[in-house]
Amino acid sequence: MFFLLSKLLDFVLLPVLWLLVLLVAALLTNRPARRRNLLLFALLLLVLGSNNALLNETLLVWELPQ
Repeated sequence: MFFLLSKLLDFVLLPVLWLLVLLVAALLTNRPARRRNLLLFALLLLVLGSNNALLNETLLVWELPQ
C-alpha cells in the first residue's frame, strides 16, 4: 500500500503535470481574466520549477544544519 501511495504522490507532485493542467484549464475557460491568470500562474510555475538556483536554495533551507 505504501509503495503504491508513494508512486502516486510522486506523479501528482510533478511540476510538469501541474503545468499541463493549468495550460489545459486556460484553453478550456471562456473568461479572458481567468485565462490570463491561469497562463500567468503557469509561467510562474515554469520559471520557479526550472530554475536550478532557486531549487538548490530551497533544498539548502530544508536540510538540517550539521
